[in-house]
Amino acid sequence: MIRVGSMNRRLTILRTSQGEERDEYGVPISTTSEVATVWAERIPKSEDEAMSKVDIEFAISVVTFRIWFRTDLKATDGLRCEGVDYDITGIRELGFRERLEVTAEARTAPWGA
Repeated sequence: MIRVGSMNRRLTILRTSQGEERDEYGVPISTTSEVATVWAERIPKSEDEAMSKVDIEFAISVVTFRIWFRTDLKATDGLRCEGVDYDITGIRELGFRERLEVTAEARTAPWGA
């Protein structure tokens, strides 16, 4: 059973692509575009903070989003929810083409950095 009322967040799917334009060093310039904006349910995970391995602390917010099934979502896409950008770490199909469960993480610099 799908609880539609729990899908109360707007989630933007972002995709980065490299165009034919190049910078002054000949490196292709990448652009980020919005693929779609969808309704989502946001489920926070318990492991909200971690430390990097180079002695610089940062917070990692790990969340799971549940959205309606889509065939165009890629593991290389990014997500934006409430002004925070997330990297996708996993995609799982729920039911038979009913919904997707997308695990994502956002890294935040320490306060004052």
